[in-house]
Amino acid sequence: MLKDGFLLKSVPVIAKAGHPLSEYDIITLHRTFLTPGYHHLRVSSCKQGRDIIYQILASMKYYQQVACLTKETLLLSDYVIDLYEDITIQTNNVDEYFLHHFSYDFLWIELSSTLDVTWIDQFYNALNDFNLEQKIPILCIASN
Repeated sequence: MLKDGFLLKSVPVIAKAGHPLSEYDIITLHRTFLTPGYHHLRVSSCKQGRDIIYQILASMKYYQQVACLTKETLLLSDYVIDLYEDITIQTNNVDEYFLHHFSYDFLWIELSSTLDVTWIDQFYNALNDFNLEQKIPILCIASN
């Protein structure tokens, strides 16, 4: 449902993972990671998407506050905030969280069937209401 939903309608595929990244893919990903707005990465698995993200973030050494919106059971790196968990712990209100707690400079969203559509709609609306797509890169990851 989410893969064909609102988040992916306006974002192009920047790399098709499943093979080693080409030099072009790496340059494109670096540029994408530095450009505010919605971006999309289609990968064969959540783990593969995270591996690519971790590799690019480590090579850039640029972002200080990294967050991931996920419901996957795969643990995130220590330096990445689990945004879904943090929102439910802090306020359980998406708008209030964005108003008082959101201070991240890079965000990726792992699109999966485990994300509640109503909740993700509220999250997406808050991103737009606070104009965060104009301020930070937001990478949407979908696995095949």
